[in-house]
Amino acid sequence: MSKKEYLRKLKRELKSLPKGEASRAVDYYSELIDDRIEAGATEEAAISVMAEPKAAAMDIIADARERGVAIKKNDGRGGWAALAAILIILSVCALAFAAWALITQVFDRDITLAKIEWQEKNAVCTIDRAGEITIDMARSDLYLGCSEDDQVHITYYECDQIKVDIAHTENSISIVQKGKLRWLYDLFGSDTRRQTKVLIPAGFEGHIDSSLTTGETRVDGLICPVGKVDLHATTGDFIVYDSAMHDVSFTMTTGALILGRCTVSGDVTVKGTTGDVDIQDLGGSQLIVKTTTGDIELKSVVFTYVDARLTTGRITLTDVTAKTLLLHSTTGSIGVDNVSAWESTITATTGSISGTLSGSITDYTIESHVSTGHNSLPETFGNGPRKLFVKATTGDISVSFTENN
Repeated sequence: MSKKEYLRKLKRELKSLPKGEASRAVDYYSELIDDRIEAGATEEAAISVMAEPKAAAMDIIADARERGVAIKKNDGRGGWAALAAILIILSVCALAFAAWALITQVFDRDITLAKIEWQEKNAVCTIDRAGEITIDMARSDLYLGCSEDDQVHITYYECDQIKVDIAHTENSISIVQKGKLRWLYDLFGSDTRRQTKVLIPAGFEGHIDSSLTTGETRVDGLICPVGKVDLHATTGDFIVYDSAMHDVSFTMTTGALILGRCTVSGDVTVKGTTGDVDIQDLGGSQLIVKTTTGDIELKSVVFTYVDARLTTGRITLTDVTAKTLLLHSTTGSIGVDNVSAWESTITATTGSISGTLSGSITDYTIESHVSTGHNSLPETFGNGPRKLFVKATTGDISVSFTENN
């Protein structure tokens, strides 16, 4: 996002403020971006550490309200019309559901309460070391591990409503779950999900791509030191231990990630909407964690580049080493304990920033800003080889250094 686009979006979000108040806020953010650019950052890098325009506007409006600034309010016109429209839509939906239920006999006791008869099945496939394994499951847990030979071993379950289609060639294996259960099984039934197990030969160099709609993904002992692993889930957790991978990515809408005791020679990318992220005992080239709601905890992590950002939640780093470190929280605090980085940018819109950085204060060139709150750091300090930029809009900065304690 360019500076011009960022300021345009921010100005649009500040329409409820008086014109002069909004202009001053936009000018302040413009100067803040310019300061970062003058300090050596690119325009893109300077904006990347800023709060999203909508989140920044919320903080600005909240601050203005506390200072007694008059905020424009919605006059409420059209509210009754909107309510009437909603009631009509709900009535139509209710009638449509009743008709559908009558036609399909969805409430038939024998259908909704019937026990699911699962059948265990197995398949063994051979694949080229640089091939691709694709897994697409709508309702299943998944286990990925290491096989004891040079073949892929698959254990899966089927019932009358759900089947699994396995297709393979020399270069690819596709595992796709088809069919679905009636939704009332989730209300009255039980045993609606089983675990699919895929064991992959050690040293696999290809691509593993897994996508689950509902289910937990567990990875244990997977050995793909030069391969790429992409794991996706709509609803479900990721639990990953004792594995070797080159590049690995996690994408989840609702679910947590626990990642530890793994060897990653390349990049780790995490994108989440709702759920905690816990990463321990891990090293690699680049670590990027971005989530909307949930805590981020990094412990005993060594990467060249670390970028952790969230909208609502707490970021906690313990014994983390990086060449470049970027941390940002829109609503929530940031805590660091014995964190070592050559270039650090730590920002919080609403929340405190606290903890310890390795070394002495004289090792750093420091720039810090606080809008509302206490600041233990000087606004500008030193000319050390390590660069430190810390900013809190609403909240305290309480940062010390291990050799000065």
